[in-house]
Amino acid sequence: MQTSFWKITITTILLVSALFFAGCEKETESDNGNSSSLSGIWVRTLGASGDETDIAIGDISGEPSNRVYMCEWKGAVGLYKGYISGSTITWDSQYGLPNASVRKVGSQLEFYYPSVSGSLPTYYNAGSWSNRCGELKYTPKNIYYRWTTSSTCSFPSGYTLTYNYPDLPSSLTKSQLYGPIAPGLIRMKMSGNDYSNNLSGPAPGYSKRTYTHIIYAYDNTLNRCVFQLNSDINSILTYVDEQ
Repeated sequence: MQTSFWKITITTILLVSALFFAGCEKETESDNGNSSSLSGIWVRTLGASGDETDIAIGDISGEPSNRVYMCEWKGAVGLYKGYISGSTITWDSQYGLPNASVRKVGSQLEFYYPSVSGSLPTYYNAGSWSNRCGELKYTPKNIYYRWTTSSTCSFPSGYTLTYNYPDLPSSLTKSQLYGPIAPGLIRMKMSGNDYSNNLSGPAPGYSKRTYTHIIYAYDNTLNRCVFQLNSDINSILTYVDEQ
């Protein structure tokens, strides 16, 4: 009689445990496959690479609920956009990026590229958008951009300047106006060095912003022509807003 009692008790415990864990497993699977549960702003935890990234999934003003923005502001600098379906992010074709997979692991977001051999997952905590790649909202393409040199300095031979920006070709002709393009972080490369500047939209009431970036100009302190490729206040990057 006593033995039967213990058999029934143990069986009951095992059955309840099985139902509990099955419920947890089902909840986890559902969470990973439901893109709405991944919505929010995620900030990359700092690792050995030092790369810093913000990811916004949904809740982007002017965009559909499945839109994704990724701002890389230390590493592969730039703003990347895509769409999420379930746990898969498909990036807009101009970036040439493989599909990414995301899922919730506890309170964190796990991000990785399943098709890239040796790719390791990176982890993100809930946070806020840094605005380093511009505001978190859809903005129309109403920016124009050109690079040139000052009238006293000709661009030196033997140097090449290339760009990494979704709306621009990689090689730009001096003094030619390009646009319209969307706001974002414009990335330049010269002699193996990376430089970047943020291009923002026109002020309220204006429909167009034209940037002029003087790449090579005369420096009165040094008494010679020097490159002006910086990401700080010394960079000769000016703009004019128009109606």
